[in-house]
Amino acid sequence: MAPNSRNPLKATYAGVSKAKKYNTNKYQTSKAINHHDQSSHDSAPATLLPAILHEEIMLASSDVNFTPGLTKAMVALAIRLKNPNEEITASASNPATFLDSLPTEILIQISNEMAVEDQIRMAFIYPHLFMNDNRFNIFTADAYHQLNVRTYILCELPPAEWLECIRTLRHPLILDAISPESGSFSVDQVDLILNQYEKVYIDNQIDSQAFLNSVFPDRRPANVPPPSTSLDPHALKSPLHMAVEAGRGDLVQLLIQRGADVNCTFRQPAPTNTDKLLTPFQWGITFGASQIFGSLGLSRARILQVEEALLTLVHTSTITAYTADFEVTRETTQSIIGGMDRLALLLLERGETIVSNNRNSERHQISRNGVLQLILTGPFPMPQTIRFLLDHGGNFRFIDRPVMTSVTVTALPSEVIENISTALRWELETGAPELNLAISEISRLATKDTNLDILRPLANEFISRNHRLGQTQLLGYSIIAGTNAPLTREFLLTAVGNEVLDGEALRVAIRYRDRNTASRVLQSMSLRGQSIDEPLQLNEGDPNIGHWANTPLTYALAQENYFEAATLLSIGADPNQIPPNIRHRVRVVRDRINAGYINDIAFFVFRGLNIDAYPVPVLREAEWSLNYVFSRLLDDSRYPMPQYFRTKRHANLPLDHPNNDSEREDNVEDDPILKGEYP
Repeated sequence: MAPNSRNPLKATYAGVSKAKKYNTNKYQTSKAINHHDQSSHDSAPATLLPAILHEEIMLASSDVNFTPGLTKAMVALAIRLKNPNEEITASASNPATFLDSLPTEILIQISNEMAVEDQIRMAFIYPHLFMNDNRFNIFTADAYHQLNVRTYILCELPPAEWLECIRTLRHPLILDAISPESGSFSVDQVDLILNQYEKVYIDNQIDSQAFLNSVFPDRRPANVPPPSTSLDPHALKSPLHMAVEAGRGDLVQLLIQRGADVNCTFRQPAPTNTDKLLTPFQWGITFGASQIFGSLGLSRARILQVEEALLTLVHTSTITAYTADFEVTRETTQSIIGGMDRLALLLLERGETIVSNNRNSERHQISRNGVLQLILTGPFPMPQTIRFLLDHGGNFRFIDRPVMTSVTVTALPSEVIENISTALRWELETGAPELNLAISEISRLATKDTNLDILRPLANEFISRNHRLGQTQLLGYSIIAGTNAPLTREFLLTAVGNEVLDGEALRVAIRYRDRNTASRVLQSMSLRGQSIDEPLQLNEGDPNIGHWANTPLTYALAQENYFEAATLLSIGADPNQIPPNIRHRVRVVRDRINAGYINDIAFFVFRGLNIDAYPVPVLREAEWSLNYVFSRLLDDSRYPMPQYFRTKRHANLPLDHPNNDSEREDNVEDDPILKGEYP
């Protein structure tokens, strides 16, 4: 600060005293402070006091003759401010000429009647009227006002209220010009405003940082003692803080070029953070994270603009993702909460460089996994950060749960699916050991149509990479789900590769009597030239497959799905490949029907299905299915019944032996079907 900073401010242009009198943007707030210490400003030189304290020379609204011409001029001016290209009619058709004829005091009054952003805009629309050093300059007048705010006045207000009053009173127009709520003025306009302020502190030998960093001089008169309550020097945002908050990377560059202090601090006003001083870089991260849950409800685009400004400023900070003790830094957590992917990635890259010697330590691994968990459960997509963490040793094993896969199917918001897809993509590309578990978790999503929006992008990861196991399990679970997932099943049948519509999908469709899926699979097999007598493969973990899996026809008969058995026989399935005990099971079924043990033919053939949902009479279809199978397997001389030795289910042979698990005692009390019960 210049040594004579307490000297009276010098007037640098004609009419400055009048300008100081009428630049009363904060008039009401100043009165609230003024009445607490009316006697103190009598002892200070008049040139030091802002015009708002001299109520006796205020130009009251009642003293101004608001003639119709003046009213029209103000209306015309308002129109011009909002729509500069709009033609203005009536007597105020040329407001610039009209206003130019008005006294300076009236121009100042017009300025004061407008909102702050309109004052700034007006200065650029009519610079010869409102940015004129020889008449009235809004920004010069504001600079004198800001420098003369009496922060040294003894005040009876509590400290918190006092600081809030000062914050409201001292708010330079340059901050409004940067704020997006005021219209986000251009770089050239902000630069011009700063030039106006610069003239004042040069003329008055004031530290150039006064407006660049919101660090104003203490201009107490020599006979005024230090205050018992004064303004916290960190209570005001600097233009650089405001530019980052506004997401104006272009203004960040301008302010740094003009010499703004990148390490100047602002005290966050939240009660829980009163002792936290934040640099512009730290404030931007804090602001972006806090507004996610705040009342402003900032748009995603605005948060990304804040991130862009932070990336312009990031080289001025040495903050990394981790502390020396491997704790995750506050800035890293907040950048993740705010969904700032590029910024979080940069902090993590710095962190990995610093802790490279301890990269595999347990402490570091816990911190890295904690960051990964925070991202995967967060509300914003952060694909770059996820891949970086996984590439550098991150995994899905966390302290609070035994295994955390790349997918958590409970309470998954659709906003995080991109993150889950990123993690799944990484697992598919790297063959991570957690992949099979992830597939199982994702498959659960296929059991309900309500999960389709979540499932679709994840399924596409398997489909785009032709990952057979992932596609097969998803389709299988959707078939098992039955009426709970018809849309999901249709999506998968259409989207998966043709090679997935093979024996595995057919086996599940037969087991759960999914006629549509079975038909689609048989059609796909036929187009590819795949034999329908090709033995079905049993894979570990396949759900509810039953013991019999020789050929599709054998499996259909073992599951007593006579509709699909008849369909397979009708398109050429070979009866000679059916084991003897399965052939004799068909005989037993016909004997039960003839003996009256099975009365409801439709239920027996289509049990487990919603029979009413089919338009074709199901009884006729059931009768056709049974008769066709009986005639081909029991009565056709081309396929004589093989010799069969009756065995018990609990004989010495293994349960899955071809000569076992084929027949049971026909006691009614042991057979739910014979008892007329649904399975």
